[in-house]
Amino acid sequence: GYSLTGKTEGDVSFRLTCQADGRFESTKNKCMPIACPVPEMPNADASKKDLVFGESVIYACKSGYAVGGLVGAEHASMLGRCESNSNIVFGGASGAGCTPMKCGAIPAQPHAVEVA
Repeated sequence: GYSLTGKTEGDVSFRLTCQADGRFESTKNKCMPIACPVPEMPNADASKKDLVFGESVIYACKSGYAVGGLVGAEHASMLGRCESNSNIVFGGASGAGCTPMKCGAIPAQPHAVEVA
């Protein structure tokens, strides 16, 4: 999840030398979290443009779209988490993306017959 450059191919270690006065030499090296590119997703808006290891991004589906096309507030957005390999991983049905909402079966109507 960390490197000296914030990239997966960056160095992950450095040395510090103990000097004669018992102090370590100064260094500008520091461990930086790996960056994850936040891709654009069709029919959705991302909550962030920049993301690093351990952080999350929320993709909110645009009006008329839902995760997997399923109706309900719980399907209005999807959560992705930046992993140590610089990939964003989504849980559950989020892999389906934001697709047009589906109405499902027509509910029974009193005194009516469904015509195909």
